[in-house]
Amino acid sequence: MRKLLISFVFLGSACGATTQAQEFNDFSEDSFLAACTQTGEDIALDQRASDIDSDLVSDICGCVWDTTSSEMPFSEFVALDDLLTQDSNADLPVGVQRSIADCVSSELDL
Repeated sequence: MRKLLISFVFLGSACGATTQAQEFNDFSEDSFLAACTQTGEDIALDQRASDIDSDLVSDICGCVWDTTSSEMPFSEFVALDDLLTQDSNADLPVGVQRSIADCVSSELDL
């Protein structure tokens, strides 16, 4: 379950909406959060995971957005978005994995 939670968060960003912008903005944030929360809800349904609720998914996605947009240069975010659009099984950078794990731990009070 933990690996599943960590995987869904950033995969949600592969929405292609960031490629027109030059920096993080409200549109890139809204696109990330919409894709991330939808992906989380899809996984919850597919895995029949009753312990993943929409508020928790939203909180985790918001945390990942805050961390990512403050620590990752926008150009790297766009490159990662492009990579995940082409290959949803691509490995996430270690820093992104760590941010996701930290957000999951924080939001689940682990």
